Amino acid sequence: MIETVSKTLSSLKFGEPQTFQNFTLFPVLDGKGTGPEYLTLGEALRRQLIRVSEMSEAGSVPELKVMNLAEIAVLLLDGEELVGAKQNRVLNATILLKSKTETIINVSCTERGRWHYQSREFADSDVVMARNIRARKNRSVSAGLRESNEYRSDQGEIWEQIDALSESAGVSSRTAAMRDVFVGKEKETQECLQAFTKLEGQVGFVFVVDGTVAGMDFVSRTDAYFDLHNRLVKSYVIDSAHKERGTPKPVSLECVRYFVEKVSQSTETSYPSTGCGNDFRFEHHDVCGSALVYEDVCVHAAFFTTPACDDRSKMRAPRHFGGSRTRTSPPEPPVMPPESQPVKPPTPVETEEDKAAQHAARIQRIKAREASMATIMLLDPLDQLERIANDVDHPVDYYPQACAEIAADILSGLTRDAINKLRTKLADRRTGPWLNLARRLDELDTPQQ
Repeated sequence: MIETVSKTLSSLKFGEPQTFQNFTLFPVLDGKGTGPEYLTLGEALRRQLIRVSEMSEAGSVPELKVMNLAEIAVLLLDGEELVGAKQNRVLNATILLKSKTETIINVSCTERGRWHYQSREFADSDVVMARNIRARKNRSVSAGLRESNEYRSDQGEIWEQIDALSESAGVSSRTAAMRDVFVGKEKETQECLQAFTKLEGQVGFVFVVDGTVAGMDFVSRTDAYFDLHNRLVKSYVIDSAHKERGTPKPVSLECVRYFVEKVSQSTETSYPSTGCGNDFRFEHHDVCGSALVYEDVCVHAAFFTTPACDDRSKMRAPRHFGGSRTRTSPPEPPVMPPESQPVKPPTPVETEEDKAAQHAARIQRIKAREASMATIMLLDPLDQLERIANDVDHPVDYYPQACAEIAADILSGLTRDAINKLRTKLADRRTGPWLNLARRLDELDTPQQ
C-alpha cells in the first residue's frame, strides 16, 4: 500500500462510538487540518464559485463540464449527487479541481426516467449515493480503469440497484430518481442525524450496521468534513432506513481495527486523477475502496465491505477480536515472511507532462464524441438507429438515450439487418430506455429486407 495512505490508516484515532437503533458510528479524529486548502462541492455551489453543466445542448450521460471559478481548489466527493439539467448524476470518483479551471468529469446517472432539461446548470442535491450502490460503483469504476483507463461505471447495475432500493424502501419515483428515496425517508434519516453529532476535530467515521462494519469515509480537513457529515451519514443509513430496527448489537473497537487491517492488505493500483493528484484503487476479497492523494496528503478515502461480502459472509472480527463470534468468511492465505514475499515493482510516477498529454488526448476524444453526437441528433430517428446498429466501435450507451425513444410505428421502417444488429447490441439491457427499445424491437413481426 502507498506509504501516504498506509501512514494515514495506521495513525487513525477513533472517538467514543455513537449508537442509534441498529447503527453505530465510530468518529475518526484528527483535527490537524493539514494539506491543501479546498472548498467542498456544496460550499462552492452555495457561494456560486463553481458551475456544472451538460457537455453540450445534446448532453452526454457519462460526462459533465465543470468550471471552478474559485481562487482555491474544490473537492468533488465520490458519490456526491448533482440535480437538474437533463438528469441527475453522481461523481464516479473523488476529484480535487484546480482553481480557475474547466474540467470534464465522469459521472453516472441516478435518474434514468428523465432526459430533458429541468435547468441549464446543476444544483447541489445534498445527497451522497447510497452506500451499497456506491460500493458497487466503486468496484465497477476500478474495473473500467483497468480495462480502458477511464473512470466509467456499470450504468446498468446502478439503475438496477436504485430500482431495488426504491422497491425495498417502498418509495415510488416517477423518473426512477435515487434522490426521491432520500426525500421519502427524510424522517428516518433526520432521526439518525440527531443521534450522530459532529465532534471537534472529526474528519470522518467508520459506520457499523447490525454489528457489521459497512465502510468508512474520511477527508483531510475538519472544516470540509463538517460540511459533508450529514450527507455521508445519510448515505450509510438509507440502505437500512426501511428496515425494522432493534437494540444495537455491541461492537468493539477491535472489530473496526480489523476492518482497517483488511483495507491495509488490499491490492493497490494508481491512476492519474482527473484533477489534482493520483487516484489509488484498493481491492480485496472483503473490501474495496479508493483514496485521492495530493502533495503527500490523503485528501479523501472511502472503503466499503464489498457486495460479494454482503451476500455471502459478513465482515466481522475473527474469534479473538470478537469474543464469542465465529468468523464465517473464507480462510486467509498464509502470510509469507518478509524475506520470501515477492517484491512489488514501484508505482510509476506520473509527470506533469504525462498528465498534460493524457488530458489533451482525453479532451480530443470528448470533442470528437460531442461532434458525433451533434451530427446524429440532426438525423431522423430511423437514420439514428441505423447509425447505432452499424457502429462496431461503441456500445449503445455511447449515444444519447433520446435515440432510444422512437415510436413503435416508426420502428417498422428499419431493415431486418439493422433490427438484428440492434437486438444483439441490446441483449444485456435490463433497465432504462434502451431496454424499452429492445422490447419494442422484439415485438416487430415483419421487418423490411
